[in-house]
Amino acid sequence: MKLESPDSKISAFHKMIILNTLLAQRNGISLILYFSFSKMRTIWRNHWKSIVWAIIILTLCSIPGNQINKVKIIDIPHLDKFVHFFFYFVFTLLLISENNKGRHHRKVTVDAILIAATISLSYGALIEVLQKIIMVNRGADIWDMVANTFGFIAAAISYRQVNRVTEGYI
Repeated sequence: MKLESPDSKISAFHKMIILNTLLAQRNGISLILYFSFSKMRTIWRNHWKSIVWAIIILTLCSIPGNQINKVKIIDIPHLDKFVHFFFYFVFTLLLISENNKGRHHRKVTVDAILIAATISLSYGALIEVLQKIIMVNRGADIWDMVANTFGFIAAAISYRQVNRVTEGYI
């Protein structure tokens, strides 16, 4: 394969992808994830709030279960469900805002809600699986997923009102 063909109308980026794909196929790798540094920088610049919030969720959901019981400040039944609701309410608001092209006009696009639903609910499911498999003294709970889903639904319904109150900053 000659990469410097003068009559070729393929960009250098596409040539690099083709070369990487050929090398990967030769080495038995079937999937290549390629992100340029500028693409990752763009993703960070446009989605830093939801990325930081996702890291906060992962960090707090990774605390061992026996450590959580030691720092109970108040004893409210099912407090963890309210926490899950809050986590995914905020996460969904951030995701909708970052993916909503009409946010400055106080409109919500269907695409923004679908993207937020996919990311938010998938992330919640992933964390539940990680709690079951990897995390110490933690277990998966279907009711946590229900709370996550209600957090998503509440955020999707209330996004326009929250956007109006925050004047488009969320």
